[in-house]
Amino acid sequence: RMPDGQSPRVAPGELVNGRFWSPDDALAAWRRGELLIVPPVLLLLELLRGLHADDRSVQFWGDIVVQHPELIGELPRNCAVALAWGYEAPRDPAAVGAQVRELFTRVGIDLEGVRGFNTLAGPYAIAGVPYRVCPGTSSWLSLIGRLPNALANLRDAVQMGRANGAEGVLITDWGDRGHLQPPVVSLPALAWGAAASWCLASQSELDLARALDLLLLRDRERAIGAALVRLGEIGSETGLDTLNTSPLATALGTPLGRAPALAWGETSRARLDAIADELRVHVERLSRARPAGFGGEICARLNDVEFFREKDPVVDTFPRMYSLVDFEKPGITD
Repeated sequence: RMPDGQSPRVAPGELVNGRFWSPDDALAAWRRGELLIVPPVLLLLELLRGLHADDRSVQFWGDIVVQHPELIGELPRNCAVALAWGYEAPRDPAAVGAQVRELFTRVGIDLEGVRGFNTLAGPYAIAGVPYRVCPGTSSWLSLIGRLPNALANLRDAVQMGRANGAEGVLITDWGDRGHLQPPVVSLPALAWGAAASWCLASQSELDLARALDLLLLRDRERAIGAALVRLGEIGSETGLDTLNTSPLATALGTPLGRAPALAWGETSRARLDAIADELRVHVERLSRARPAGFGGEICARLNDVEFFREKDPVVDTFPRMYSLVDFEKPGITD
């Protein structure tokens, strides 16, 4: 109940006036009589009733509802499709770094979802509610991709959906803190995910770089496909692990002299030197690319490092990754 004369202001998880309300904050405010908490499933049911009355078919993101399995049975079985999303390669939540677990828990994110799509979509399959599995490209907050994570995430989604009657696969691609990654960074995951959704069994021996160059980019120099695949892998070779971002992007977003909050593990200057050297090699190779297919002129322009330096200072900030290992002397001037 709200105090007389006051109206509800927020439901948990909403951003209101620039503030994110975690479940704990919302509950404390409710106890003080400052806001009314409405279960998200009940809000969804109200929306569905009105939209179904207008003969609409509704897709809804399934992450909130799946936290209330006792109410999933109340969802209609027609004209509503749950979009069960998750963007991490399957793993045990206990394997996530303690600092990252604490941070995610503090803002109300349930790390059980990193177990994979059996956790994220399984309750809908059991209840007979139509659903689609929604993995992602893992390109956002990565600068140059998180391809190993993307492929494992896509494979998990396709395998679970195929085995449990999903209506289909929706591959998502996001920005987060802006959209710093060039569009082509998402292409390897989009292409592999589309192929796996059509026939997962035939993708185990796929030469992804060659397929990108021949079928999509039509790069006669065979430079872009190999570069996109290799650059998408390189962040995982720092020795650090992350959720929803790459170690390189984490370093870029971390103030100098502070340890990155979203990474765990150990790295070394030698590892980072090797990564920096390989990045330079790919920049040189990409300057020779001649794409005639997907994106064409756009791809060629995005491969032009001098163009990027004129338009966006991000290109010159890769040395900031040294803050991952040397916090007092991050090596920006090295």
